Amino acid sequence: MNIQGLPCSFGANLGNQTLSERTVVNGFHEFQRANFNVEDAAPSGRPRTTVSQQTIDTVQAIVKNDPHSTYE
Repeated sequence: MNIQGLPCSFGANLGNQTLSERTVVNGFHEFQRANFNVEDAAPSGRPRTTVSQQTIDTVQAIVKNDPHSTYE
């Protein structure tokens, strides 16, 4: 199996509904590693934001005590 030309042939057959070349290449490499899982992998590292009831309550208390408070 050869990855060369795959994105071009997809584009010719599917038009605007095609995947990006990078997506095809990544999928091809996963297939070569025998990873047939099509589900999204869990992201690694720290989450960009954390929303919890404790965070909401803390922010509401800060704003209630000082409506003009700012983020530092």
